[in-house]
Amino acid sequence: MRNRDTIEFLGLWESLHNQDFKPVEFDGFRKEAGLNAFTMSPNEADVLNVALFGITAKQWREENTSMKGNMRDFATLNQLLVLANMESYNAILIEQDKSQAERVQLLHQLAISQLKAIEEIGTINIKKLQKK
Repeated sequence: MRNRDTIEFLGLWESLHNQDFKPVEFDGFRKEAGLNAFTMSPNEADVLNVALFGITAKQWREENTSMKGNMRDFATLNQLLVLANMESYNAILIEQDKSQAERVQLLHQLAISQLKAIEEIGTINIKKLQKK
C-alpha cells in the first residue's frame, strides 16, 4: 500500500468521491511514497491489455478512431484496480520465467476472478477514508 502508484490512485479516488478530502495534507503522504522500480515496456503493457480487455492497444485504436486517448482512459474503476494488481502479478510471473502465452492465460484468469469478486462486494460497500 505504500508504492507511489497506489498512493496516487487513493488520492485520485478520494478527490473524486470525498468532498472533505484535503489535497494539501495528502501531498505529505505522496512525497513519502516510494517510487516503483518496475518499468513496463509497450509489449508488456499489451500482455496486460490482452489479458484484461481481450485486445491490444493498437487494435483498440483501430476500432475506436473517433476516441481520443487510449483504451485505459476508458476503463472502469474496477478494471483499473484489477490492472494495478495484474502489473504486480505479471512481474512475479516474469521473475518465474513464465512464457508470454502462459502469463496471458494466468493474468486473464486473475482478471476474471478479481472483477467477479469486486462486483460481488460492490463499490458501494467500500468505505471512504475517515478523516482524523
